[in-house]
Order: sequence, then structure tokens, then C-alpha cells
Amino acid sequence: NPYVTVHADWVVIAPGERLVYAETLVADGMVLTTSLASAELTADGDGTQLDLDVHVVSFTGEESIAEVTEGWNYAVDAVSAFAAGGH
Repeated sequence: NPYVTVHADWVVIAPGERLVYAETLVADGMVLTTSLASAELTADGDGTQLDLDVHVVSFTGEESIAEVTEGWNYAVDAVSAFAAGGH
């Protein structure tokens, strides 16, 4: 969303294994949400198993949590399509 500024801090970067980062979304100087995301990657045959945990706190109500969920669902679907050879 173009009106939202994202502040992200990488906590753990272990290539091929684990990624963890904290993220805060701000619009017009107001904090909307803050979250902690953790992605665990595990070899699974010819592919990779992704275990993703996202913990979100909303300072503006349930709508913001729904928007964060929608964004993560879109991102995971896009990565899955890319990994499957789609664009």
C-alpha cells in the first residue's frame, strides 16, 4: 500500500534454514501494526518445506490484522508459484 511505511529489522538470517524479522507498519505518523515473522526452511524431497509463523499486534483494530494476513497469503502464494515455475 503506497501510503504505508514499513520499518523492518532482520533478527536472524540463516540462509537456507531460517529467517526472522520484526516489522512495523506506519501511516501518517501513526503505528498501525507491529509483527514478528519467522520462516523455517527444511529440505523435503525435491522441494522445500516452509513453516511460517507471523505474530501481529494491531493498534487500529481487526481490519489491520486482516490486511496483514492478506498480504502474507499473497506473498506465500507468489513464492509458491515462482518455485513451481510460474510467474
